[in-house]
Amino acid sequence: MLFFAAAVALFLSAIFLFSRETFLIADISFSGPPHIDQAVLREMTEEKLSGSYAHLISRSSIFFYPARDIEHSLLEAFPEVASVRVGLRSLQSLSVTLQPREAVGQWCIDNPVSEGGVSEEPCFLFDADGFIFKEADASSEVGYPSFFGGEVSSDRPVGDIFLDSSRILNFLSLLSELAGVPVRVAKVHILEGGEAAVLLSGGARLLFLEGADVGAVVDNLKRLVSDRELVPRDGDTLSVEYIDLRFGNKVYVKPR
Repeated sequence: MLFFAAAVALFLSAIFLFSRETFLIADISFSGPPHIDQAVLREMTEEKLSGSYAHLISRSSIFFYPARDIEHSLLEAFPEVASVRVGLRSLQSLSVTLQPREAVGQWCIDNPVSEGGVSEEPCFLFDADGFIFKEADASSEVGYPSFFGGEVSSDRPVGDIFLDSSRILNFLSLLSELAGVPVRVAKVHILEGGEAAVLLSGGARLLFLEGADVGAVVDNLKRLVSDRELVPRDGDTLSVEYIDLRFGNKVYVKPR
């Protein structure tokens, strides 16, 4: 009985100690993407810190603050954030750091191989993991390669996975290698059956298989476009309908 009373007394003393203002979070600082309203971040964080556990210990206690809950709620609210780190900056100050996602391309709703040109449907930025996190603004159209197709819901693409990371890496590798060829890439269209098309300025298309060796594809293309009689061009604009690179060393060209 004496042991039980001592345990209860110790427990109540601990609750009293943890509830003292000295050990409660009084200030929150934020760092992260400038376009995210810090007032919204503060409101969401303070909501998670309000109340208590079982009406005994404050959720704003520096010993028991709900870091994981704060991180989860902010990640869910802001898809453009890759990670959230919550920790104590000082005895009564909480630090919340948001790491933004880095875009590697943009997925667009338009069908780039249809007749009639490109519509004005929006595009959405995605990162190296294929996660679509934000609608692109006008300035993004210049900075990132445009992709179409894939298994993405055009109704609510934010939060979808455009392609897995390995496939994205292969496409980015191909586009990087194509920079050494006298052609200008406009868009990339993901087709069915593991096939893809790179649309060039002027309307020509490069057809290839996703699993093909990037070096071999680019080497075949370089040899081909160096022959102006076979593939006529004006600067970096090819005067052909398409170049079909899906059959290994056999390359097919459809002239205009």
